[in-house]
Amino acid sequence: MNALPPLRPNRVVGQEILLVLLSMLPIYAVYASHLWRADATGFIQYDMPYYVANGREVFDRGGTLLHASPYDPDPHAPAIYFHWLTFALGVGVTQLGIDPGVLYVSVGLVAGLVGGWLTLKIVQHLVPNSVDQYLLFLLTMWGGGLMVAGKMAANVVSGEPLLAKLLAFDPADGWWFMDWGRNFLYPTESVYHALVAGAWLCVLRGRNWTAVGLVTLLAATHPFSGLQHLLVLGSWNLVQLVKGRQIAALWRGLTLTAVLAAFLGYYFVFLEQSATHRELRQLWSLAWIVPNHTLMLAYGPIAIFAAWQWSKSKDEFKPETWFFATAFVVSLLLAKHDWFVNPRQPVHFTRGYVWLPLMLLSLPLLASGLQYMRERWPNWQRLAVLGSCGFLAVSDNLAFYADTLGLGKEKSSLGLYLPPQARDMFAWMNSEQLQGVLLAPNEDLSYLSATYTAVRPYYGHRFNTPDLPRRWNELDAWNLKGKSGPWLNTIDYLLIALKERPQGFRAEDWHLLRENNRYALYERVKSNSPAPAIPSNQPVSKAADEPIDAIGSSSTN
Repeated sequence: MNALPPLRPNRVVGQEILLVLLSMLPIYAVYASHLWRADATGFIQYDMPYYVANGREVFDRGGTLLHASPYDPDPHAPAIYFHWLTFALGVGVTQLGIDPGVLYVSVGLVAGLVGGWLTLKIVQHLVPNSVDQYLLFLLTMWGGGLMVAGKMAANVVSGEPLLAKLLAFDPADGWWFMDWGRNFLYPTESVYHALVAGAWLCVLRGRNWTAVGLVTLLAATHPFSGLQHLLVLGSWNLVQLVKGRQIAALWRGLTLTAVLAAFLGYYFVFLEQSATHRELRQLWSLAWIVPNHTLMLAYGPIAIFAAWQWSKSKDEFKPETWFFATAFVVSLLLAKHDWFVNPRQPVHFTRGYVWLPLMLLSLPLLASGLQYMRERWPNWQRLAVLGSCGFLAVSDNLAFYADTLGLGKEKSSLGLYLPPQARDMFAWMNSEQLQGVLLAPNEDLSYLSATYTAVRPYYGHRFNTPDLPRRWNELDAWNLKGKSGPWLNTIDYLLIALKERPQGFRAEDWHLLRENNRYALYERVKSNSPAPAIPSNQPVSKAADEPIDAIGSSSTN
């Protein structure tokens, strides 16, 4: 029986914890820049509240592990969706009473530390004897491509200012996260990437069944990343079976095939039975492609080092070489499936999953290069080369974080905000256990109502609300022109700003439930019952004397 390896000194473990925390500093800076405002929600990007809204829908309108879309106001909307991560968020919000933004950010911070730690373990596995492990880890977390450098070169050629639109080559101004470490800025992506890092570390350590389990967990909570890594791990087991002659890979491959079949059955058979889901799925089938120049600038530089290392080590069959090559090929083909078929958000398959295999494949070569420079080059020369190359390597992330933090901008507002008066309304709605359809002319308020309360907004997320253009047109006609319609009879509650009463508002149709110095909440008067009297001592929120700030990043209501 082999003796257990000696425990690592506490000092080394402490250093590694500090190192992982250091790698997360840019992310902490972004959240700090958002959370310093008293009305910050914690949601720094538009899609983030959507995940919590789905989770609480399980408890507000589901009754089982399945739930309906939180942005479908139809009381008979089918409960057909399940993702364990959003379910966990729903538990935290509805059962434990945790603030949605606090919970979401906390999950991201914890998952980010776990994902960073697992990434460090991968780096240490690949370059176990290198004295530059910590430097290579930071490069793995902060490194990227040359998209910013490419844009600067294009600016010079076109005559534009050198620093103009530096993120133009980085999809969605960098929010698709083409490299690895930036993904930990997004809490749900932190969880997904921690699972992937854990699965890849298990592959390297020969714990293949654990890797299968982690990828299955991922597939049970995210369609794009789930499909991607089922195919990555399935392809790797096929390579092990064919080239490595490993019979055990056959059983793992069959297991992954069964999981993939269940996955495809859920998304392409079960969900397709719903007409509403089919409508939304058509909306999601977007041609969000990765331009070829972005592809070359994001992955080309590190691909050179990866190809060099591959040429040196491909003859020896081991996961440190062949697994990463497999992961790269599968992820690249998914990210560029527009080469073969009609695109369905191919950019969704980037997320660092194309870049990281190349980076990890390159690590032994980079470690050897650093060792060579240390032994052969003068310190000044080595530091000059490392400084300039390192700056280029992290330039994409430097530009992204500078832009996200609003550096150099006169005014910057990151994410979604809720003034105290809106929180007061949402808290009261929860305390009264209000359910039904809410109409709020303010788009951000309507969207966030599904995250903070049990009501169903008449319209919500821009890509997850059925028949959204019609709903917007109906709202505009009522709000701005005073035109009513049968749709208004489906509304149970109305939340409006006191300063901007809708043109179509008729006081006799509504009775006041609550009011503060910014908003009024009304309930529809039922035709068969009189409106209850409004008590003279109706409570007013303590927030009534607070300053009025804008909701969201651009709203003024």
